[in-house]
Amino acid sequence: MGYIFRKLVKYSDAKTIKTAYYGYVYSKLNYGILAWGYSSKENIDKILKKQKSIIRIMQNADKNASCREFFVSLQLLTLPLIIILMNCLLVKQNIEEYKSQVNADYRLKKRNKLQGSKNKIKNFQIDLFNGLSNEIKELPFKEFKLRLREILLKNAFYSFDEFRDFFNKGF
Repeated sequence: MGYIFRKLVKYSDAKTIKTAYYGYVYSKLNYGILAWGYSSKENIDKILKKQKSIIRIMQNADKNASCREFFVSLQLLTLPLIIILMNCLLVKQNIEEYKSQVNADYRLKKRNKLQGSKNKIKNFQIDLFNGLSNEIKELPFKEFKLRLREILLKNAFYSFDEFRDFFNKGF
């Protein structure tokens, strides 16, 4: 895929290159994203590394250049941010299903003893959603989606831990 982008950078404008990114890269990252979120950190890191390689090519940057500023300036989400966004939207959209596990302070509780991977998936989603501030969690769905995406686009987090740390510091 790098070959395609190297050629595009030579012969196309920025808008065309970004469109190609969404067609060739983002669509593959987004496909099955709800399942990828539960993949190992190593697998996510491998895919993120490839994503960063494409971003460097798009920006004509050195192969060792940091990509954080490129993700922000191009308004593109890293793989972990795509996973976070999709899972938080899923929880928010289906909050009634999760509300049986809500405390008074609007924090979702992890479910106890559900069957295998279903439990892991729900717990992962709950952890991500709980990582958000109450200010964001309480927004209506449309505003929630826009505000969360805005925050994620401004912060090119490379991991779920960076995301959690950001909100734990009192965003």
